[in-house]
Amino acid sequence: MAWAEQHKIESRERIVDSATQLFTQLGFDSVSIDDVMKAAGLTHDAFYAHFKNKAELYQCAIIAGAKQAKAVLERAEDFSVLSMAKHYLRIGEVNQPVSFCPLAFFVTDMTQRDSNIRNTYTQALKGCI
Repeated sequence: MAWAEQHKIESRERIVDSATQLFTQLGFDSVSIDDVMKAAGLTHDAFYAHFKNKAELYQCAIIAGAKQAKAVLERAEDFSVLSMAKHYLRIGEVNQPVSFCPLAFFVTDMTQRDSNIRNTYTQALKGCI
């Protein structure tokens, strides 16, 4: 019997959330599909019901990171450079790597990725996604 549509949506969201967090902390090359699925509380086989490969998941994580960054900036009291740095990069919370903005940390990885991933990152930064 097929899973209910809502279950599929929630599973995909858990995978993307877990991937965004892991890619931000460890980078693309240091994170395996197994790592992501374990963090999401799902099996390795469930991955392929949602994504073709790790690169596709990475693109989804970039988009999710952009949405997270936008939400953080929208909560900022003002848009001064200092305020943006504080809220966007979460300066001072080194012991809580989950709080860092994914887009800020993904940028160090972009030169090593294919053009599709680089284009997704560029579009996310431009706010076109």
